Amino acid sequence: MLTVLVGVGILLIGYLIEYRGWTGLISETTAIVTPGEDGTAVTAGIVGNVTLVVGGFVLVLGGLEAVGLAALLPEWVLPLLLVGAVVLIAPRLDLALDTE
Repeated sequence: MLTVLVGVGILLIGYLIEYRGWTGLISETTAIVTPGEDGTAVTAGIVGNVTLVVGGFVLVLGGLEAVGLAALLPEWVLPLLLVGAVVLIAPRLDLALDTE
């Protein structure tokens, strides 16, 4: 159950960064933002997307653990879910960097 709550918290943080523009939750001195250029929208988009996908992944794993299905799954399923999360993140990062 704790994993579900952590997943919801990560999703909430990702939502606040991506859709509400709360860039104060992330460092303004990231390597994505160049000096003299307002790159906060790009930074918020990238960090927000990654945080939303990671939060969703943690939430799914927590849900599987909460109902007892995680123990019944074969060993290869959880890494497959991780690969699925990476596949969801990668195109979004590329798109966010290309639009700048």
